[in-house]
Amino acid sequence: GVTGNVGIGTTSPFGSLQISSAVGTAPANNIGHQLILDSRATAGVGVGPSLVFRGQTGNATAWYGFGGIQGAKESAAGGSYTGYLALSTQQGAGASMTEVMRLTGTGYVGIGTTSPMAKLSVGSYADASNHQILVAGANAQNPSIKLSDFSNAYGFTIQNTGSGTGR
Repeated sequence: GVTGNVGIGTTSPFGSLQISSAVGTAPANNIGHQLILDSRATAGVGVGPSLVFRGQTGNATAWYGFGGIQGAKESAAGGSYTGYLALSTQQGAGASMTEVMRLTGTGYVGIGTTSPMAKLSVGSYADASNHQILVAGANAQNPSIKLSDFSNAYGFTIQNTGSGTGR
């Protein structure tokens, strides 16, 4: 095989592949992108290109995907351009990667659900026992959750001020 680094837009790449461009603003439509991944598959829900991060697990002959990112079509409707980003991780030996987080075209984030119903949805709606949020205080501080409006005038705070272990 070939050894060395490949540079596109640079003569001194710092990694195996480095893409360098003078683009300094957010790209609009297809102008100014540094890297474009296309899918030539027939358009449909969940169809789109992906980027997979993989490596070997100690067995020099087997390659496994550890994580991935996919950009895909969100709706089957013709003329719909709405898409989503999905993050997937490997759950165990021999298993396929599983989607663990989704960012929808409307800006909703789902962790543990592929159908977020709010700006942040955590867990599966089919099984409420899967809802888990851990809030840990930094530097021995008491952890808290604060819910309020943008002016910080209305809301409430949930805070652990003791060392209880109750559930």
